[in-house]
Amino acid sequence: MSARKTKAFGVVLTATKFLWAPEDWPDPDKDRATVLTALVSDHFLDGRDLLTGVWLLVKLKLPCFAEFDDFFDLICDRIQALRLYCAQASHDQQCDVVRRLIRLAKTGDRQQRRSKFSSAAQLIERFGLDRRAFPEVARHKLACWLCYVVHRVPLSIAEDYTGGDAQLLALCVSQLARAGSTTSAAALYRRHEHSLRDLLLPDV
Repeated sequence: MSARKTKAFGVVLTATKFLWAPEDWPDPDKDRATVLTALVSDHFLDGRDLLTGVWLLVKLKLPCFAEFDDFFDLICDRIQALRLYCAQASHDQQCDVVRRLIRLAKTGDRQQRRSKFSSAAQLIERFGLDRRAFPEVARHKLACWLCYVVHRVPLSIAEDYTGGDAQLLALCVSQLARAGSTTSAAALYRRHEHSLRDLLLPDV
């Protein structure tokens, strides 16, 4: 069914959305629920059908995964799938997803770090979560912003935004040095040498 991308399939899915009623699910008929769960698990939870599968899973409350960890591994790289899940999740579950993304960001490479923090920030914004509960996300956004503006604003402004944070100051010095703004990098380093001495290599 899912392999054939026809207008009929779209019509069926649309009809399912209109006919869906929260009180009907989970399906009280265990045999029918088992068959539907197997159908979704076998045909809708990979490749281009993933979003359809996630929609069916969360809307119809299908037990396709014994552990949430397995489900999260499936959707953590797809912001659309994360949104679908969080749209039906409780506040605590939404916060749990954001915390999981933050943990992945901290242990991933540069690309994964940027991707996971971006997804976390989007979920926080979309579902009105308390930003103060996720300081790592705010810090990452500030670091990205500093990397962009440190070459474009007076040093005093960049310093103000770091709030005296040694790691953010070190980031600014490194960005200036790599861009060839050695005079500015040296000036910023000298003003905060006591904080930066152990964070930067001698040749930075």
